[in-house]
Amino acid sequence: MNGNNRKNGLTPGLSVRYVEIDFIRGLSISAMIIYHGIWNLWYFQLVSWDLTSSLSLSIARAIGSSFLIVLGVCLYLSFCMAKETLNGWELSRKFLTRGSIIFTWAMGITVITHYLVDGEIFFGVLHLIGLSVMLSPIFLMNPIMSGLIGMALIAIGHWASTYTSTFFLGIPLGIGKINYYMLDYYPLIPWLGVVLAGISLGHFFYPGGRRKYPNLNFDFLYLIPGMQGLLILSRRPLTVYLAHQPILFSITYLAAEILIPHVF
Repeated sequence: MNGNNRKNGLTPGLSVRYVEIDFIRGLSISAMIIYHGIWNLWYFQLVSWDLTSSLSLSIARAIGSSFLIVLGVCLYLSFCMAKETLNGWELSRKFLTRGSIIFTWAMGITVITHYLVDGEIFFGVLHLIGLSVMLSPIFLMNPIMSGLIGMALIAIGHWASTYTSTFFLGIPLGIGKINYYMLDYYPLIPWLGVVLAGISLGHFFYPGGRRKYPNLNFDFLYLIPGMQGLLILSRRPLTVYLAHQPILFSITYLAAEILIPHVF
């Protein structure tokens, strides 16, 4: 990546990466890691905080929303770059392949949580991301319509969750009341709407994959302490997501079951 790309605000190393997007996604991933760390402490009863309160749930949803919005923006940028060399089925296959890989990992998490944890993840945020990436070519062709559909999904989200239904597919769709506890639950309604809103925002701020206001300079973000760490987190979101919780959970388990009982 040459000096001109740095001047245009692109993150060095990839032509459609913008430092401000990596910064926001890095913050979102950092917040997720912190939240999961606190959740582990609560799960092993090392803290007495109520993570089932409306405030705690709102914080979790805010973190999830920020990540999904950035996902939508990045899908749009990736689409803009890919369509320069791909078209038709090849373009769609790129997103289908990427999404199916993510969804496969998500199903692995479903199996693991079913057998190892008191609680399950039938359709968590990783399931949502995988399916959203697979569906994204439908919406990326028309990002303005994508935003309108996204807002509609968000608007009907509350109604869909209170609708009485025993339809099994209601779980991933978000239709019907859920009568059992799930560790992580991000159904398509309303959360796909958040991703679609991100696609529309990507089109607004980066039309054609380029910053709408090219004179804006975000190079100052490189001077923020810890910025390189945020960039590492942002560029490896799937790896970080899959690795961080097993590591944090294991450390917390050792502290709760072995270290703390022997010390106190």
